[in-house]
Amino acid sequence: MKQILRIMLISIGISLSTSYIFMTLSIGDYAMTQDDLVKQIYVAIICGVIIGIATLIFYYTTWSFIIQTVCHFSIVTSTVIIIGYYAQWYEPVRSEFLLVLLNIVVVYIVIWLMVYYFSKGEVQEINEALKKRKEEKDT
Repeated sequence: MKQILRIMLISIGISLSTSYIFMTLSIGDYAMTQDDLVKQIYVAIICGVIIGIATLIFYYTTWSFIIQTVCHFSIVTSTVIIIGYYAQWYEPVRSEFLLVLLNIVVVYIVIWLMVYYFSKGEVQEINEALKKRKEEKDT
């Protein structure tokens, strides 16, 4: 349960950060009202919770890594497209939709690479600790 909460909080943080970055880049001359900002925060939190739950695929399934990633990406993409439509992140026209899809892919790849490299470092540390422990046990 502790791990689930941790994953969800991390996902909410990533969602809020990503949402804030895209709002900042796309606002232009538009002055966002307090109600708009609150709505966007709630939407980003909901998005983060759903994506956090989807991330559990990597922890609680025995599927291959490729299948896990495809399922996770599909859930993330569907979530962002549906929530983005509700939150009016894009106009429901083909060019806007394709731009949103491209943004989703780019953000997903960047976050995936960050998690991969962070996890790789953790795995190396654990392996080194286990190796050291085994060497101490053998002597």
